[in-house]
Amino acid sequence: MLSLVCFFSALFIAQANGQTHDELSRQYTYSVQLDSEGRYTMFYSYVKQLSILRIAVLVQTTGWGGLGISPTGQMPGSDVAIGWLDSSGKTFLQDRYAFARTTPRFDASQDWKLKGSSEEGGFTTLRFERALETCDEEDIAINFGDTINLIYSYHSEDPMDNEFFLQHQFQGSKIINLFGRLENPRNLSRDVQFLDIINLNASVPATDTTYLCTLREIPKVIQNRTHYIVKVAIQISPESARHVHHAILYLCEGIDLTGHPSVNTTINCDGIAQEVLPCQISLPIGVWGIGGNDFVYPEEVALPIGGSDKIHTHMLLEMHYDNPQELSGIVDSSGFRLYYTDQAPENYAGVLLAGRSVSRFLVIPPKAEQYVVFGYCYSNCTANHIPEEGITIFANFLHSHLAGVGLILRHVRNGVELNPIDVNHNYDSDFQQTSYVPNVKFLPGDELILECTYNTKDRNFTTFGGEGTYDEMCLSFLYYYPAIPIPYCLSATHSSAFQDWVEAYVPSDHHNVFEVAAAFNTTDARLVLDYLNWSNESYRMLEDVGRNADKLHICIST
Repeated sequence: MLSLVCFFSALFIAQANGQTHDELSRQYTYSVQLDSEGRYTMFYSYVKQLSILRIAVLVQTTGWGGLGISPTGQMPGSDVAIGWLDSSGKTFLQDRYAFARTTPRFDASQDWKLKGSSEEGGFTTLRFERALETCDEEDIAINFGDTINLIYSYHSEDPMDNEFFLQHQFQGSKIINLFGRLENPRNLSRDVQFLDIINLNASVPATDTTYLCTLREIPKVIQNRTHYIVKVAIQISPESARHVHHAILYLCEGIDLTGHPSVNTTINCDGIAQEVLPCQISLPIGVWGIGGNDFVYPEEVALPIGGSDKIHTHMLLEMHYDNPQELSGIVDSSGFRLYYTDQAPENYAGVLLAGRSVSRFLVIPPKAEQYVVFGYCYSNCTANHIPEEGITIFANFLHSHLAGVGLILRHVRNGVELNPIDVNHNYDSDFQQTSYVPNVKFLPGDELILECTYNTKDRNFTTFGGEGTYDEMCLSFLYYYPAIPIPYCLSATHSSAFQDWVEAYVPSDHHNVFEVAAAFNTTDARLVLDYLNWSNESYRMLEDVGRNADKLHICIST
């Protein structure tokens, strides 16, 4: 039988009372198609004053349907609901808990409140609502910012009775962030054009992890006159999609690379020319990770590019490929499509990269279930570069790799922590979305703390910071306006602090591996640390190095 969500307990909606898909879209703030065929669509709105979700589901069936929240995307442990209309028009909606791969048991606390239903034109509709937090042990709480796994299913026939259900004919799952979506997406006007910055049949090496960089020239019309990016869309080649891990597009600011031999060539990023290196610390105007979405700027906000008063001649596309089987013959033409206009917006946007600098001094022990790493953007950077009236943060992209399970972007003013800017306690590296956040005013002198939690309980090896898929990162890309000349505000653990930990907890006959701390070899270091007799003290003291030890402040201005 189908698993469904308690959190959305149950399900379908069709042209209820003659209502169409478009009419439902107008009545609810958000909509999401759960399947690829368009047979199952969910509409929802959040009522802040009551802390409830109002939901409508449109399902192409005249039988039963179900929706659920799952901890894993599978049925066991899911908070589910089942609903249907019988032949007399009576509606049934049941809150259930899926304890195994079998019919979910009836929940003693029925927390989904039916608000309406109908069956028409081969579709079933249900309207319902539920509190975000029900205090029911068999319900799953709905938290702002968290990634959740929705499961859905349905059958063409009604249940035989209130207890016996025919096994679903259709089922599926979808990962989603319910609250990180733009409430009123802008419609692109007719004057909007697009520019593709993509690889052209790039050959991906037969190695586990590869970063390829491609330098592209910006059209002369944009170089000579300022244009404004209103949407950034990812373009993934179907034949190489499973190998594309993430992508970043940098705007090379203040660097004229006209005629450079690297233009229109794709090479390993480790080998890019010295003259091109500054592009990698320039403005990241496109950011995408696995499962990510296209990014649309809100109305009256856009990112300026080009113009005779700037040196914007090229962009650098950086693509991360994951090829654990080391397959050969992979060819990729992925990249970004930039939608732009020549109509100036009210607000010029910028992108700020904050968090922990990617380095080998981010060290995570094996078998760690809740290991926390911090990255800082300090007040001495923001005080010098943010205008007196501040900037407004409106979206954010959190990024870590496979071991990341939770990220929180904290906001501090004058030593007092304010409401966090972005929170995801259920981070999934296979669903890296840019989330829109309620506008946050960020003033000069304010600080950011990015808290990243990792789980390595299934690893018997040490994890280091780095670019590989099994390495780790702790980063946050903030979208804001008005634009300021700092694309990076990061921190890094000082090598001497890590060296002190090595001397205290690593046997002395292995200290030579870490003697040149700034350049120690992670392969050799892993051999030592993997066989270290980890204690709670050594574990927590290493964690403390990342939290409280002296930091390097990285504040890059353009």
